[in-house]
Amino acid sequence: MRSGIDEAKSRLGEPLPGLAFRVELAPGLTANPASTVFVYAVEANASPMPLAIARLQVADLPAKVTLDDSMAMPGGKPLSSVDDIQLVARISVSGNAAPAAGDLEGRSDVISQGEAADSGEITTHLLIDNILK
Repeated sequence: MRSGIDEAKSRLGEPLPGLAFRVELAPGLTANPASTVFVYAVEANASPMPLAIARLQVADLPAKVTLDDSMAMPGGKPLSSVDDIQLVARISVSGNAAPAAGDLEGRSDVISQGEAADSGEITTHLLIDNILK
């Protein structure tokens, strides 16, 4: 039902609900300022395919990011159609979208969009604090 309402709002030119959060690199970790940062939402306990994605550079951090249905992957599910999501921010050493050893990553706890919809926008903090092996 929520995705139908969001589609109607989109057609009327109203802004879609989004996930707003702050992304930053943990103290003590460093990365090339020109390295790519992929920030995305995935369905919790499901496919790792991003529902919505934004691309930044390390030099942009810390940054406030808002993900919404307009940032969906082609042919993928809209972000608003999923109840439980997880946010991910990954600094790609190679610049490739696929995770690789040496990348730096941060993940949120599972976020319930249904609960957040009652209070408005989801606001959280995402810390990039893990080195992938």
